[in-house]
Amino acid sequence: MSARWMVRKILEAREIINQLYMPLEDKKSIIKQIYFQLSPMLPKTTWRSLMCSNAAKPKAIITMWLQCQGRLLTVDRLKKLGLSVNDSCVLCQTNLETRNYLFIECDYAKRLWRRLSQWAKVHNISSSTWEQQLQIICQHTKGKLTIAKLLKMMYAEYTHALWKERNQRIFQETFRDHTSLAREIVCISQAATFFIKQGVTLNRNIVHNFEISPASIFALAAVGKEISVLHLHLHLFFQIFFTIDSH
Repeated sequence: MSARWMVRKILEAREIINQLYMPLEDKKSIIKQIYFQLSPMLPKTTWRSLMCSNAAKPKAIITMWLQCQGRLLTVDRLKKLGLSVNDSCVLCQTNLETRNYLFIECDYAKRLWRRLSQWAKVHNISSSTWEQQLQIICQHTKGKLTIAKLLKMMYAEYTHALWKERNQRIFQETFRDHTSLAREIVCISQAATFFIKQGVTLNRNIVHNFEISPASIFALAAVGKEISVLHLHLHLFFQIFFTIDSH
């Protein structure tokens, strides 16, 4: 990296700062102010509540993010790229596979989502179009209620499981019915939200005016599990140590 390149970059930064539309305040972070002013003012997405504090697996959240962005490589997008692929939906073998059809209009997807909604005991979460259903789900996942956390995670796992089943049918030629797929999603959701559900009914008061949140019960349970495993390892270590020492 030459000194000429560094000087040129410094001069370019000076020109950019001079183009800022608001004066910088001395009491606040200058770098932060420059960043926000140079960043484009884009509207907030309607599905941002699905991404924040989601307990689903990271790959499930990424799949859901790609779905919301419309970037999953469904058949209609592959055909636009010039690829010769089968037009029909691999899950029901009827209509053209698009994002809206695969996740909402397909009979396989409808049965799967209906089974998950019955398990979660939520109603009026289905619609005839993908945009309307996404809007309804976003409305029900706002806030810190347990049902909102559960629905947020369940939708991410549903999206990932459905997309994974679609890929396995195409590339591995393996098939699973919607009942077994729903059972897998329910097991994942139960494991992640069990302690949150139990924490709501527990007496979480520690001292006066201090209460543990239901979500923190899960973290405390994880810490307790690690301590118990460590205690077991120490017990085995000392048992082996004294056995060798006695001989």
